[in-house]
Amino acid sequence: MVAAAALTLLAAAPSAHAAFGFGGGLAAGPADSQAGANSDFTITIPLDGTDSEESVRDMTVHLPPGLVGNPTATPLCTAGQLNADACPAATQVGEVTAMANLAIPALPLPEFPLPTPITGSLYNLEPEPGEPARFGIVLSALPLGLPAPFDSLVLPSIKQQTGVSLRDDGGLDTVLEDTPNSATILALPPLPVGLEGDIRLTSLELSLFGNVGGKGFIRNPTSCKVHTVGFDATAWDDDAASGEATFETDGCDGVPFSPELSGTIGSPGHTDAGTKPPLTAVIEQAPNEAGLSRAAVILPAGVGADSIVLGNTCTLPQFEASSCPPSSVIGSASAQSPLLTEALAGDVSLVAAPGGGLPKLGVDLKGPLALQLLGNFLLSPGPGNEFVGLPDIPISRFALTFNEDKLVLTTRDLCAPPVPAATGQFEGHNGAKTSGQFPLEVKGCGASATGDPTAKVKLKRSRSEHPRMKVKVKAGSTELKKAKLKLPRQLRFGPKLDFKRGAKGSSPRGKARKLKLKSKGGAKVLKARVKGPALDRVKTIKRGKRLRFPTKVTDVEGTTTKLKPRAKAR
Repeated sequence: MVAAAALTLLAAAPSAHAAFGFGGGLAAGPADSQAGANSDFTITIPLDGTDSEESVRDMTVHLPPGLVGNPTATPLCTAGQLNADACPAATQVGEVTAMANLAIPALPLPEFPLPTPITGSLYNLEPEPGEPARFGIVLSALPLGLPAPFDSLVLPSIKQQTGVSLRDDGGLDTVLEDTPNSATILALPPLPVGLEGDIRLTSLELSLFGNVGGKGFIRNPTSCKVHTVGFDATAWDDDAASGEATFETDGCDGVPFSPELSGTIGSPGHTDAGTKPPLTAVIEQAPNEAGLSRAAVILPAGVGADSIVLGNTCTLPQFEASSCPPSSVIGSASAQSPLLTEALAGDVSLVAAPGGGLPKLGVDLKGPLALQLLGNFLLSPGPGNEFVGLPDIPISRFALTFNEDKLVLTTRDLCAPPVPAATGQFEGHNGAKTSGQFPLEVKGCGASATGDPTAKVKLKRSRSEHPRMKVKVKAGSTELKKAKLKLPRQLRFGPKLDFKRGAKGSSPRGKARKLKLKSKGGAKVLKARVKGPALDRVKTIKRGKRLRFPTKVTDVEGTTTKLKPRAKAR
């Protein structure tokens, strides 16, 4: 990811009287060719050009799919720290070495060869909204080593930053714009300050760390083949140039691959034959495993799809624009990656196939590494779904949920033996294949069933002007994401919402009767205590009366459960 930042920052006007572009000997590759290894990665670029107008203005570096960096491996440097040349040492993720010449027209001699390389450091920066990562470079200030009276001239440090984006093929692009093609030379008294000079690079070597502070940073692709790093550049005079460098990874037999499938099916009232139960399938992998290239899940015997619902589709342009109509949305999905500090999440919709036939299953994951996936419905073996051509990105947990009363239809009693089991078929980017049957946990089988969330409300001092209320929502087999509770008509929230544990109130249409509880990454329990002016009694409450507090609970897999806890007025 970081490679483009250094390359575009330093690719100014190289050797004189040459056409704009990359010189011969462009190279890129890891120190260790083992697929999936955390290995130092080095890029070497010889540079051609003429004057400062033919130095690089903009550059895009196209990293091959599977070559990824882990921005969570180090702390983050802020933009302010970068600009002040004060990024903490722990945020460094690479090194840069450049050979350059410097032209200073204001001095008697037109050009001074620098006696030493310019060295620099790459840092892990705070990303901007919507970015998976951002990186910065600081080229160190350098005394020019010139004879008197110019021996105090110094090339100041140069700072630049670049963001990272995901391509459709799963590879990462990083773009740097408006690269400076000149520098102001600093001088100590008695020499004048502010001499202008042109930096002309003749070569550049960039090394990205495979490991930082005991954690992996750059990771090789988990496939074994020739990989291509592409470069596109534009000069200040609008000339364009492109280049490529290749490297090969091997040892795919040594890359682990053992994905596991689990899931749940059913909910209270949605386990009998003829009902449309919710269904969640979860695929989990260890961080060091080969990425999934294909994943297929075949539904249990007696479980299929409602053919009528398959007609409620959105168009492919609507899906690509994240604007599928609600009628086409049949569920939700989430993905967790060791490369991200927050999970990706989004809707699952039915997308009309451009050529007709069965619709596609569209997964629209939003977050710092936004992904859109299109899956195929399988009939034989089937019914089921498969995703092919998945990006080589480490995903530790992927969960796909079909909402109740939507697509999934059962023709059997889910609570009766045998336990419903799904079949998983998986292929890795390393060429490995595995498959097997995985039993699903059935939810909603009678009053004694376990694994469902519960909610409890306690109400005290119910006859006072400001009663006290405690809310406790407990997760079932899956951790909680959020819960929303509605007050009975005898109560409302006051103007001073003094909630505990991250809860907050909302006031739709001027009636503050809703309480929202959220967790950041999943919680076993959500609690809130409301007291004092935060809760008002607006109608008489008889002591001992049981008040109902409708509650909607959503777990981290996107499954929503409606509860109706009651509280006895005390």
